[in-house]
Amino acid sequence: MSGEANEVLWRGVRPVSGIRGVWPARDAVRVNERDEQVGAGTTILYTVPANKILFFRTAILTCFVNPAAVCAGYIGVRNDLDVNQYHIGIQRFVVAGQLQGGFNFCPALEAAADWDVFIFSSNANLTADGAIHGWLEDA
Repeated sequence: MSGEANEVLWRGVRPVSGIRGVWPARDAVRVNERDEQVGAGTTILYTVPANKILFFRTAILTCFVNPAAVCAGYIGVRNDLDVNQYHIGIQRFVVAGQLQGGFNFCPALEAAADWDVFIFSSNANLTADGAIHGWLEDA
C-alpha cells in the first residue's frame, strides 16, 4: 500500500496497516482471478498458497444454459481435503437462459492455505463463469 513510510512526517490520522478482512495489510498481494467451467464438472479458480490467507471482497458468477435443462452452477470454497466449506453463489435453471450475480463482502470472506475457490457446473449444457477479487496475507 502507498503512503508515507517516515513516521516523523505523519500528520493527523495514522495510516492503517491492515484491518483483518476490511483493509489489506501493507504487504498484501492482490488477487484477481477468472475462469469458467464448460459442461459438467469442476474448475479450480484459485488455490491459496501455503502459509497465506485469501481474503476476497467480491465474487461474480455468470451461468448460461442452452437448451433447457434442470441444472445448477455455483462458486464455492473447499478445504485441502476437497470438502465444501461454503457456497458463495448458486444459480439453478429449469429453462434455457443466463443469470449473472455479484457478491460483495465486508468483512471479506476468508480461505485458508491450500483451500480452493472453485466453479461447478452440474450439466453438460451449462457454462459457469466465475471471478474473485481480493488479497493475500501471511497466515
